[in-house]
Amino acid sequence: MKYMRYLMVFFLGIFFINPVLSQDFELKSKSMSGFIDSLFAQGIKDKLVPGGVIGIIHNDSVVHRGFYGLSNVAVNTPVNFENTRFQLGSVGKLFTAIAVLKEVEKGRLDLNRDVNDYLTEFKISTPNERPVTLNDLLLHTAGFNERLIGYATRDVETVEILGEHLKKSMPSTYTEPGKEISYSNYGFGLAGHLVELSSGLKFQDYVQSEILDMLGMTSATYHVPAEDEQDFAMGYQVREDFNFVKPLPRHVTPAGSISATGSDLSKFTQALLKEDARLLSSTSYELLKIEQFTPHPLLTGHAYGIEVQNFNGHVGVGKGGNIPGFLSFVVLFPQYNFGMFVAVNTETDNFLEDFVQPFKDEFFPRQTDGFQPVVSKTDLSEFSGDFRANRYNRNTIEDMFALFQGNATIHNVRDSALAIFHNGQWQYYKPIDELIFQNTVEPELYLVYEKNGNTISRMHRNINIGGFSIPMTFDKVPWHSTVYFLNELAALFPFFNLTYLLFPLAWLVVLVKRKNNPQFFENKSFKTATRLTTIAFTLLILISVLMFLQLFQVGNDLIFGVPQSIVFLQVFSYLIPVVLVVLIYRLFKVWNNKEGVLGSRIYLSVFVLSGTVYTLILHQWHFIGLNF
Repeated sequence: MKYMRYLMVFFLGIFFINPVLSQDFELKSKSMSGFIDSLFAQGIKDKLVPGGVIGIIHNDSVVHRGFYGLSNVAVNTPVNFENTRFQLGSVGKLFTAIAVLKEVEKGRLDLNRDVNDYLTEFKISTPNERPVTLNDLLLHTAGFNERLIGYATRDVETVEILGEHLKKSMPSTYTEPGKEISYSNYGFGLAGHLVELSSGLKFQDYVQSEILDMLGMTSATYHVPAEDEQDFAMGYQVREDFNFVKPLPRHVTPAGSISATGSDLSKFTQALLKEDARLLSSTSYELLKIEQFTPHPLLTGHAYGIEVQNFNGHVGVGKGGNIPGFLSFVVLFPQYNFGMFVAVNTETDNFLEDFVQPFKDEFFPRQTDGFQPVVSKTDLSEFSGDFRANRYNRNTIEDMFALFQGNATIHNVRDSALAIFHNGQWQYYKPIDELIFQNTVEPELYLVYEKNGNTISRMHRNINIGGFSIPMTFDKVPWHSTVYFLNELAALFPFFNLTYLLFPLAWLVVLVKRKNNPQFFENKSFKTATRLTTIAFTLLILISVLMFLQLFQVGNDLIFGVPQSIVFLQVFSYLIPVVLVVLIYRLFKVWNNKEGVLGSRIYLSVFVLSGTVYTLILHQWHFIGLNF
């Protein structure tokens, strides 16, 4: 399998570098304008998108420059190709990769050198002796945990200096570098910081002087706009109507915080397509355009700062961006001398899904054969179940929240196929090898499984976001860590423990009865030490529930950090395992001394069991302690 990967990279390299070897295919670029106009018109009519820009470059010419809809819905400001800036999100990683490669060409950075050799204020540790390199950072293979808490800020004035933010917030590594893809904004933040250290310039200033000014991209900027800046498109979510999304200043600028107009994006796309020597050497362009890492030869993977794309069997490279309020992408097919960019001011991908697939089918007719099953399996149960994307933080409370946003449930259907519900529809996969399944409608899509011993441990696939393909690895989730368990069962344990709050009412009844009958229930209740321990544990459970309710109320605003009220409540979590140990001791005494009646002893036993399970759940998901 290792050698198959090398062969694939070799052939892809020839494929990209030598247009003579391209497929028997003629791009109908002259007929694109009307088709694109109609798709955008329909999307705007259906209220799937407020506005957007698109540019098509073919044979060194801009054959279509489109601008549609509104940049500001509230005041009916139309989009302008020359003047309206769109936030590009992770498309900005391309600028970071180019900046790194420029520093490599100057001999100030080395792609294969330990990044710790350059860092001065902090260091990156790994699980073994294999260090993190710039090569790992640009391919998302450094093995970093994800971090979202504190990734952004509410206003520009509180954006932290890149190096200082990384020093205090850089996530740890969870696996050996170079082993697997796990998309990392902080990895690209670190790459941008290395450019700062090697050049002596602030990252934004470096990109401005070495890339933007050089290409004449006069309006591209890292400036985060206010809510009503006329030259910037406002971002929206699409539900039943367009909901405005406030611009989001981010500390990790190199991960993607740039904005640009359609005119500037045309210049950038043209430069990449024709390999403008003002930017990079031909060797560096190859690193941008040739796949460097893939989970499996059948799956598309990463080049430097860019993903390999498969349009119905036509292989190119591109970078997509997805941030609050905006979606964008740049895609290149060097073998056809073709490039395209799209930027829209909505983060909901319904429109781009409706745009990209018809565009592919019209202008990139399928080059791959249809689905042809090779093997037959009657029992696919081991391949079904819950999987979670490996892009999450294994050390903080983000672990649980990421599970709900990065999960995939694989269903085993009757006709020996696997089914996944993705992008609003069911997708079906059938086996073509022992651990490989192929999509029955889109044959370029696969599920590739891995085993740990005799058990399925993970699954690799390419997912589509806004019509753009991204390689992802998913870990198999045990039953006690599934979304179903957390949604349907986990809450039963704290709620059962909270029933102890009803016991003071029973004590009040006993006190009232004893006024007339001093012997009522005498020697049939728990001792004071047992009752105090149990009520203390119940109150701690109540505090943890209040903390969860506050976390859900804060929701996506955790990206700005954890509120102090939650930090205060979470301090009490340290007491939960301590009081639980005392409670287990009291349960032993209760049975040994026959405290209370049999029913109350059974209740307390179930109470302690429930509290133990809940404590283990809190520990598993890092809610014991201040793990933010």
